[in-house]
Amino acid sequence: MKELPSYAQLVRQVSAEWEGKTVVLDAAKPYLIAALYEQLGLPIMVIIAQPRDARKLYEQLQVWCSPSANVYYFPELDFHSYDSVALYHSNTVVERLQTLSTLAFEQDIREPPLIVASLPAVMNKTTPKEGFVSACHVLKQGMTADPLELLHRWQNIGYEMENMVELPGTMSHRGGIVDIFPPDNNLPVRIEFFGNRVESMRFFSPTDQRSTQFLNSLTIVPAKEVPANGGNILDYLQDN
Repeated sequence: MKELPSYAQLVRQVSAEWEGKTVVLDAAKPYLIAALYEQLGLPIMVIIAQPRDARKLYEQLQVWCSPSANVYYFPELDFHSYDSVALYHSNTVVERLQTLSTLAFEQDIREPPLIVASLPAVMNKTTPKEGFVSACHVLKQGMTADPLELLHRWQNIGYEMENMVELPGTMSHRGGIVDIFPPDNNLPVRIEFFGNRVESMRFFSPTDQRSTQFLNSLTIVPAKEVPANGGNILDYLQDN
């Protein structure tokens, strides 16, 4: 496909911020999108009418794109059920927050994001980008921070206190140890304090509690969306 004149023309058009229409066979769409993503090196968002078709395309792109590609799925969300415990920690909420976090801090990642979303998901209201970014903050090893103040701050951005941290969006506190599971991470983080000093931070396995990697810094992102403020995922793309 990359050798076809029509593909070369499409690359030139997209690079020039072309607005138009082209017809592509359904079977060729995953390969074409993956090829454009690899060649252009730009953030790409693909909007599909139906959620089922969007999920299918996302799964296909995971096959066609390289292992280092940042491919994300942004699902639709039923906000009437947002307060239920099961949904609060569901993959739907986590996938949405991972995508928002990636777009909010795209300049900090090596590979540009490739995002697949259904039309209902794009129409869902979410936290405005400015509000999402302002709710985030960075912890660094050696810095001074009051653990109790941090826990209160995290509770205000959606984290729930639990006895053990096993799910994204939860946190725990015992003595000089604070555990937290930011939804944009694959593992929770254990923070050890000496008084108000951050002594160490490390990823750990929620199943056996074993440490896997020490961290010098950690960005805490919100664990819930605030749709009442009227943001939209497309707002996150305007500066990208």
